[in-house]
Amino acid sequence: LEYDEEGIDAEEIFCSACHGYESVPSNDIILCDTCNHSYHQRCIQPPISDEALEDDESDWFCPVCVAVATLLDAVNEYSGKDWPDVHSMFPKERRGPDAESSEDEE
Repeated sequence: LEYDEEGIDAEEIFCSACHGYESVPSNDIILCDTCNHSYHQRCIQPPISDEALEDDESDWFCPVCVAVATLLDAVNEYSGKDWPDVHSMFPKERRGPDAESSEDEE
């Protein structure tokens, strides 16, 4: 088995949009730095250029994570709060007794 630097089996990475496993030049599969969902460069709209991927040090976030971060920023601004993530907005007590939280996983 091959693993990338995050310990993910490279052979098991597939595009979350088209579900394809093939990665070719100019249509590589890239992973979101927040949720680890992966997408082909051309399955994302707008497509991601090779030049945009040249900087290995920069983070990339999928459209879903960008939308969640944008909404979180708007909620924080509206409410005057500074919630670091969506889960902190809804403590377990408010989500119900069967709800899982990141605190339970630690």
